[in-house]
Amino acid sequence: MSLESIFLNNEGSIKLIKIDTQGHELGVLLSAKKIIIRDRPVILFEFESEYFESKSDESETKEALIQFFEGLNYEVFMNNAEFKFMPSVTLKAYFHGDIIAVPLAT
Repeated sequence: MSLESIFLNNEGSIKLIKIDTQGHELGVLLSAKKIIIRDRPVILFEFESEYFESKSDESETKEALIQFFEGLNYEVFMNNAEFKFMPSVTLKAYFHGDIIAVPLAT
């Protein structure tokens, strides 16, 4: 069941999407693309390189995530309570942590 099938026709807007799907975040994001375009919510999710069976699966998913967020004009940061700032995330190397995707002004 997609997020769009549940929430797309609801009144009001979605302000935040939190995803915790152990390596299936891209599928959830794709299932919510119309909602994300319409409402521009902040998106929180965890990404762990360990979720992927092969380096090629990991690389393809990382590239697809980068393209997804760039295409929707979002900036992606590492969300870590130990830091006093949120560094930008490129997903170019090994990654294990929480990510926050924030829509840029349109």
